[in-house]
Amino acid sequence: MRMRSVLLFIILFAIISKLYGEDLEFITVKRTMLYDNTTVSFNPMRDTLFEIDEGTIVKYVERPYILVTQQKPSMIRGTFKYLSENYLINCADLIPLNTNNTFDSTLITDLNGIERKTWVPWYFPNVLQSMDRNVVLLYDTFWANYDPLLHAIHGDIRQWYDIFFGAFPLNTLSISNSALVYNRLIGFIIRNIQTNNLGYVVTVKFNDNNWKNYKEDDLNWDIVNNKEFFDMILILDGDYMDVFLENMDNKLTTFVLVEQALLDELYSLGINKPVDLSRITHWPRRADGSMDYPPPSVNTSNDQNSLEESEQVVDSKTTLESESPQTTKDSQFPLWLFIGGGLVLAAVGVVVAVIVKKRR
Repeated sequence: MRMRSVLLFIILFAIISKLYGEDLEFITVKRTMLYDNTTVSFNPMRDTLFEIDEGTIVKYVERPYILVTQQKPSMIRGTFKYLSENYLINCADLIPLNTNNTFDSTLITDLNGIERKTWVPWYFPNVLQSMDRNVVLLYDTFWANYDPLLHAIHGDIRQWYDIFFGAFPLNTLSISNSALVYNRLIGFIIRNIQTNNLGYVVTVKFNDNNWKNYKEDDLNWDIVNNKEFFDMILILDGDYMDVFLENMDNKLTTFVLVEQALLDELYSLGINKPVDLSRITHWPRRADGSMDYPPPSVNTSNDQNSLEESEQVVDSKTTLESESPQTTKDSQFPLWLFIGGGLVLAAVGVVVAVIVKKRR
């Protein structure tokens, strides 16, 4: 009878822990504005409530995300509890209460600055260099398989490029000391940031049951499907960052850090407007100075014929094999270093390891 009672207690404790989870606490790093979280259409100018002091503790409630509005500033915001009420808070103003370290400022995403840079899918520079928006279809089967008839709204048929460039840029990665956000709406909340001799080990929680509704890519997330906690490994190589899920055998994708001018010109290419490549002051490179695409020529004329939708089948497999970004097989870091970096300790949380490779 005693054993049965103990077993029942363990089961009930496990159920309660699953339902309520761990309270993740954060501390403000500056005087921080609290916003109304009940508004249907968020306006950061209209929905301000009051400020709380630097050093104030708040508790995480709901996923971080980015909602692009006409009213500035844009921000990564999540729902947090202060005292007994829930509010929207800018994640840039928070760090995990019990974190060991924070990110270097060069990794933090600036959503509003004139000279801001953005982590985008690795093939964006390749598309702009080609001066043909249809090159997107070679690199992402999600858009190559897009059926305009299935996505028609009230008889309004929109082509893939109407959607892709209508919400441009898609599939970005935004980084703060308290949250990571992919494609604006898929948010990971950070529990702890730990530095080591290679970079960072970051414990992250992911509990968004609706994340697939925000997925607009062909990336394979199956290995972490329905997991609240899983491992991610991020390796920096110059302006590029490889991302793996759970272990080094499961590569998710590669991001590249680009300046706003590159995104502006790629957007112009996508909507058939003149492109001026001379506005781009920096084309992304690997740590050794190499490019993953042919050096661009400063040619501002768009070949309109190349922008017409092609009906022929493109052998993208050959193209992707020859132009796909480098993986960690080409990295200078032996795989055992990742184990030594503490990834095996991530059973209770998501771990993001950032390994910075110095420029030569």
